[in-house]
Amino acid sequence: MISIKLINFMGKAICRSEIYSSKESFIPITYDLSGGNIYGLISDFGRGSWALATCVGGMGDCVDGEIYLDDKKIEHKELANYSCYMGQTTFSEISLGNGVLSAKTCIERALSISKLPNTLHDIKNSFCLSDERFERDLKYVSGEIWRISAAIGFALDKKIFCYPWLNTHDAMVSLDYNILDLLRRSKKIVLIPACRGFVKTPYKNVLDHIIDFHAYQKSYFHISSEERKKLRKMKYW
Repeated sequence: MISIKLINFMGKAICRSEIYSSKESFIPITYDLSGGNIYGLISDFGRGSWALATCVGGMGDCVDGEIYLDDKKIEHKELANYSCYMGQTTFSEISLGNGVLSAKTCIERALSISKLPNTLHDIKNSFCLSDERFERDLKYVSGEIWRISAAIGFALDKKIFCYPWLNTHDAMVSLDYNILDLLRRSKKIVLIPACRGFVKTPYKNVLDHIIDFHAYQKSYFHISSEERKKLRKMKYW
């Protein structure tokens, strides 16, 4: 089971989804993440929760701090090898040149790489993928790309699943209890950056832990002068 330890981890990222984009940074955070847990990263849009999810997924930039993966110190970019972003349409491990990248093809190739015991049929059913879009190019699967990308990431045996920032409406449309439960039972780390209103919805019940960025607002006054200088630079990057 995967575990990630963040020690005074400070980072920044340009975060993008089909709907939103944001340029964010966050103050130093020390926290342990472990497989089999769903984490709600709560902040207003642009206030750091999406950047943290992006950086833990191996994207963005680590400005300071240390990261340990299963008790081994690593460079933060290495986490990209273990991560899947909900909604992504390309996977570095899978390439067909100019061919069509369908859910079916990607999952078949992913399973051949990961050597998981699951079958194509297992993955299709577990992630409730429709027959209509199963063999369609990923560019044209519409809103089902969330389930499809999760299925491909699962077939590749990814350990970290990162959602884009969600408001309450996004959560109702995009989150699937069955998939979240499957990822938890499969000992994955799931990161859901979301707005403050998220914790007032029924989806709060699916979270195992909440990292509330608003609770850290006063932390600006409790960090060292050197960290404060780095933070100021990050705000204008």
